[in-house]
Amino acid sequence: MNIDIHRHLGGSIGPECVWKIIKNDNLTFLAQSLEEVNKSMSFQNNETHNFQRFLQKFKILDNIEWNEENIALSIKSVCDGLKREKIDICWLDFSINKYMRLKWHKKEAIKFIYDRFKEYTPCKIGLMLSLKYESLRRTQIEYAKLIEDPEVRDMIIGIDLVGDEQYFDHTFYKPIFKEWKKHNKILRAHVGESQSAVNVYNAIHHMHITNIAHGIKCYSDEDILSKCKHDNISFDMAITSNYVTKSWIDKNFHPFMYMLENENMITIGSDDPVQCNTTLENELKICSQMLKDHHNYNRYKIDKIINNAYEVVKPSLPYLIEPNEV
Repeated sequence: MNIDIHRHLGGSIGPECVWKIIKNDNLTFLAQSLEEVNKSMSFQNNETHNFQRFLQKFKILDNIEWNEENIALSIKSVCDGLKREKIDICWLDFSINKYMRLKWHKKEAIKFIYDRFKEYTPCKIGLMLSLKYESLRRTQIEYAKLIEDPEVRDMIIGIDLVGDEQYFDHTFYKPIFKEWKKHNKILRAHVGESQSAVNVYNAIHHMHITNIAHGIKCYSDEDILSKCKHDNISFDMAITSNYVTKSWIDKNFHPFMYMLENENMITIGSDDPVQCNTTLENELKICSQMLKDHHNYNRYKIDKIINNAYEVVKPSLPYLIEPNEV
């Protein structure tokens, strides 16, 4: 079973879709061809890797007017990608910041996105609301309060903190996560990727999160890893993403290897498959090859990663959007 629980909606919109929108909306100042769009959005061979360059890969999306037609096209593109990859279950992170230009109520934006996924999805999908660290705090609080609406609760499986981790502040996010925990939602934060392992500790100790996106900086901290193991915290990792952002640079070793040996709960996802120019299948192949190169390989370990994903996704199964049979 192919399960990708670390994947972002914005990072899954295909260049073909973006090129179609550019032509439809006469936005050719953004790009003159599909090839230009592809180069703008995806890392190419031998291209310099760093976090700022990674962020630039999303700039073209920021310059699109996200009206109803374009949102629908983008969600269709994401679903087509899931179908090509033969994904069975996917958790998709999404934020609604850019959709507020439509003067929608926040709930209307979520409902529109949810309904389009119901219309197009070829697999089981769980939508996870993202709060961007660098967004205004009052805006983040407004988005987080959507959990108080019963209809929104039925559409969203969890909450995730994303973006520039240097803005992580557990004292600010603790009461937000407490409210989401009351409603048995998935609690995740992108921590321990670009910043200290202390962020991982604060997230699990103070915010009681269930999932850590990345968490690579804590692999050498035995106390934190032991606590995560005891609390059954899932590390939802993405290998290629760590290299293109330069959060990790050693091509011969990745923290997932040690953490897997340590019996921490490790899952592997694609993160932003378009920008990182990868797929879930490719990520698992990278893991397999790394383990093999270190004479530590056996099929059980890759199976363990795959089985972990199913165990992690289990609590959300009753709340996932079911595949469209059409």
